Amino acid sequence: MCGGRGLGAGLLLGGGLSNLWERIRHGRVLDYLRFPKAPGPLKKYTYNLADLAIFLGAVLMVLRRRRQ
Repeated sequence: MCGGRGLGAGLLLGGGLSNLWERIRHGRVLDYLRFPKAPGPLKKYTYNLADLAIFLGAVLMVLRRRRQ
């Protein structure tokens, strides 16, 4: 079963292509998330959606590899 690996690879590829596309098209990355009403320190930060997908994809691939 390759669900974790396939999903991880998809998130990595999708996040990377999203960042590349925005840089080519707009000259900068635009997909930022902010949570101003979130509790605690979460409201202080700005998150890049594509980078979050890349990070989660890498984590899934590492976890899937460890199970094998």
